[in-house]
Amino acid sequence: MVLDWYLHPSVQSSHRSSLWFFPLVSAYATVIMPLTIYSFMFADGLPGLQDRTGHAYEMFFGLGLGLVAGYLLGRQKLYMLLALMGSWMLARVSHLWLPWSLPALGIQGLFTVLMLSQLVPRLRVAKRWRNRMLVPLLTALLLLPLAAVTAAVKTTSWSFHWETAGSSLLLFSLLMSYMGGRAIAPAAAAAHHQRKYELAARVQPRIEAWLIIVIGLAALLLPFVDSWLTGVLSGVAGMLVLYRLGRWRLWPVRRHADLICMGVGYAWLGLGLLVFGVYQMLSLPPTAALHFITVGALGTLSTGMMARVVLRRTLKVAPPPIGLVLITASIAFSALARFGADLDLWLVRDLWLRLSVVAWSTAYAGLTVWLVTALIYGGASKDKTLKP
Repeated sequence: MVLDWYLHPSVQSSHRSSLWFFPLVSAYATVIMPLTIYSFMFADGLPGLQDRTGHAYEMFFGLGLGLVAGYLLGRQKLYMLLALMGSWMLARVSHLWLPWSLPALGIQGLFTVLMLSQLVPRLRVAKRWRNRMLVPLLTALLLLPLAAVTAAVKTTSWSFHWETAGSSLLLFSLLMSYMGGRAIAPAAAAAHHQRKYELAARVQPRIEAWLIIVIGLAALLLPFVDSWLTGVLSGVAGMLVLYRLGRWRLWPVRRHADLICMGVGYAWLGLGLLVFGVYQMLSLPPTAALHFITVGALGTLSTGMMARVVLRRTLKVAPPPIGLVLITASIAFSALARFGADLDLWLVRDLWLRLSVVAWSTAYAGLTVWLVTALIYGGASKDKTLKP
């Protein structure tokens, strides 16, 4: 039973980070959005969620980095895993109740340093530059937003934070394009192989390289140049993502629901970058476009990935197709409703926001039930005892 993890712990045991972080992150995603909309509307809400800055902070440092930790940290000794999870949870609680305070930022910094200390050594051994770029990407992605927030608190000026917020989002989009591609490509090849077809376009290294260059350049230039240039770069990146997705030919393997749903998430990412680029070129406020990435792409890719990883590693089965399709559809409705709220289409803004939150939390609540059930009945995360 999986409860053996907790009843008989050993500091030298090695555990899969995904099986610890993913259920926790999914449960967090379920409750954070209702808490956010409540805090927006009522004075007795959580202090850390009463404005858009706090909401963006929690979406990035809470949901985003929690997912990155579960996906990239791999096997960890129990003591390090508990330190990572403990600092992540303490950072969430401290920011929700004491936003922008020195303890809250310090604990978030501790989690960031612990993550980098575990990720950088294992990623530096990569030989190809496309793989080695994860080191500077993750370093910038983890440190830039935290440095911008800390500077804003110390100087009481949030201008630098807002100037770099778009860059952080683009860097996170680059990470999603990389991680999503590395997950979808082999799964698509395996699915096609089952139908006696060999997929030629797998990782597509040239397109991946161009995505790294184009999105990285857009993120670097965004705070300093006219928006039309970064808009063009973002639009090109969106088209490259969609072109790469098309070459995986997912429709013939549509019976693999988990693969199709991850493909939908990748499509959201391409569409989000494309729409963000158009908004930049037209000098329009990008808020509506950003939710295609933060809700549509992040929500769909994260739910599909967490379900696929945990269920396959514990129960040795694919996620139930109908349930996964419903989760993906709920996330899609949440993204469209959030887009509708920004554009004031048909319904009043508050109603769109409520509908978006309900759809989002329903999707993650269903996923959380899956993950917890799989862990209870599917076996332990412990792999072996590491020798000193």
